Amino acid sequence: MSPYRYATGSAPAGDLDVFSFEVTAATSYTLATAVDVNRNPCHTLLPGRNTYLRVYDANGGLVDENDNASPNNGCAALTFVAASSGTHYVEVSGAAGSAVNIWYLWID
Repeated sequence: MSPYRYATGSAPAGDLDVFSFEVTAATSYTLATAVDVNRNPCHTLLPGRNTYLRVYDANGGLVDENDNASPNNGCAALTFVAASSGTHYVEVSGAAGSAVNIWYLWID
């Protein structure tokens, strides 16, 4: 799979957005949020830039979750290997229920 921008959005405080995507068993996927189309990181000192990611399998089981990609990057990022083929779901929200001004979701 080539990297691509999957979705763009914003999240008022307490809001979350859920998207479905297809996976192939035994394949590694990286999901990450960024603040712009250039995939720049979310600076932790700027308000409205702290995202949270959760990935669920087709049965609603939590596969993985992430708050910060690194100590200085409030954008969320995670990598997982699909246990089986089919539909998975990604949930994007503000960390700890906070508002997020704008985010871009990437799937590699």
